[in-house]
Parts: sequence; C-alpha cells; structure tokens
Amino acid sequence: PVQQALEAQAAHVKQEYEQRYGDAVKQLAEQGLNACAFFENRDVRSFLNVVPTSAHSGDGMMDLLFLLTTLPSKMLVDRIMYHE
Repeated sequence: PVQQALEAQAAHVKQEYEQRYGDAVKQLAEQGLNACAFFENRDVRSFLNVVPTSAHSGDGMMDLLFLLTTLPSKMLVDRIMYHE
C-alpha cells in the first residue's frame, strides 16, 4: 500500500509530499470540498478521498482501484441490494 511506500521514502521526499498534499487539500477547501488522505478518512460521506499515486513506481494504483470497487458497495448498499 501507499502508506508503506511513503514510510520508506527519504525525509525530504516525505516533506515534499506533505507540502503538496497540504496544498491540494487547501485548494479543494477553497472550492468548498472537504478532503483527506484515504487512509485517514473516517467519514467517507463528508470527506473526499485523496489517493496519492506514483507515475514512476505505480504505488497507490491498487489503493485507487480498491476504493473504486468498494466505496460504491458501501455507500449504495440499499440501492444495490436485492429486494423482492
């Protein structure tokens, strides 16, 4: 997962990630959107999930696909459940 990849990075890389992540969250907040990293998000109905990904190594893509496949089933359970 992306958390492990972040932990393995050098200090300056972590610092740059935190700065860019903070900037992205601020820009979303300016548009009236609450956002946080998906692994810190405790309220998926109130906060957008931000999934950090790496174009170089591909880290984060599995997390993104996991969220794309599991969130709809959690959020729309009443609509996708079979009813007679």
